[in-house]
Amino acid sequence: MLGCYDATFRDDFFRRTRRDPLTNCLVWLGGRTASQTPTVQTPGPRPSQRDGGRAPRPAHHVAWELAHGAPVPPYHVLRRRCGTRLCVEVTHFDPPAPLPERQRVIPARIPDAVRDAILAEPLTENVRVVAARHGVSKSFVALLRQRARQRARRQVQQLA
Repeated sequence: MLGCYDATFRDDFFRRTRRDPLTNCLVWLGGRTASQTPTVQTPGPRPSQRDGGRAPRPAHHVAWELAHGAPVPPYHVLRRRCGTRLCVEVTHFDPPAPLPERQRVIPARIPDAVRDAILAEPLTENVRVVAARHGVSKSFVALLRQRARQRARRQVQQLA
């Protein structure tokens, strides 16, 4: 048994691949996300945000775990040298590299004072400027504003 995977899972995993004779890639034939990232359902408990079940995992990460017996470290990325998006051939991967700080999504609690200050900014103020002023991402500012507009709409609907 490698990591949390047994021989049956390993056999099932590789049954969902085929070797491309031109590129020597091990092409994934199993599930994919909307953006064509190869995914596989893994055995064992992996809490999903929606239903408490198992979440699909990136197939190339599972291939790495099968080959090395350890998962890809958190905030690291596997890059394929071959450039084939569906490739799960471990020899085609560079070793896991840390993501740059700006690309890491680290769940953090933003202080309420910062949230209130962002929401107090005029909506005409540029999102990029507001984000830089408060040290948060543009997408966070946009999300806060979107939620505030939705909340305001609901309140108006309840009053009507």
